Amino acid sequence: ADAVASQTSAFFANAPACRLADTALCLVKPSSMDHLGLVVDAVMGAGFTMTGASTFTLDRVDAVEFLEVYKGVVPEFAASVDELTSGPFVAIEVAQNGSNGTSENGVVEALREACGPADPEIARVLRPNSIRAKFGFDKVRNAVHCTDLPEDGELETHYFFKILQNA
Repeated sequence: ADAVASQTSAFFANAPACRLADTALCLVKPSSMDHLGLVVDAVMGAGFTMTGASTFTLDRVDAVEFLEVYKGVVPEFAASVDELTSGPFVAIEVAQNGSNGTSENGVVEALREACGPADPEIARVLRPNSIRAKFGFDKVRNAVHCTDLPEDGELETHYFFKILQNA
């Protein structure tokens, strides 16, 4: 019962309940919301604990701001903004199981590994058990966004669980 309460409470957590340190961000994209439970199970099964979660709907301004680091870098930037604004999605702050002292670098790298390559077709070949291989459709609708760089873990979780959630 405690495990269920712990996991359920993550979906109703207020910003202060989030750790905002030594964590990474996993967004279950709008195109994958039909598989939300399965995606969350895959994240948890990969050795992560949810330390916070909330549903969001972004307007273009917020989506562009969040994805700005990809502008001019990824050809799918505009389509990625469209995907993130196409409907509700779930932002999940994750930590590695038993990671009270685990570095942010470790959790970000581990989450990237669990998510797999950004292109689900490549993921199906190189990492067939990864989240994107199992639930992604294409490079834009690839099931999840995950923190890319260790220094971005705190920035991304702060953006969703402090800035947007309190807006």
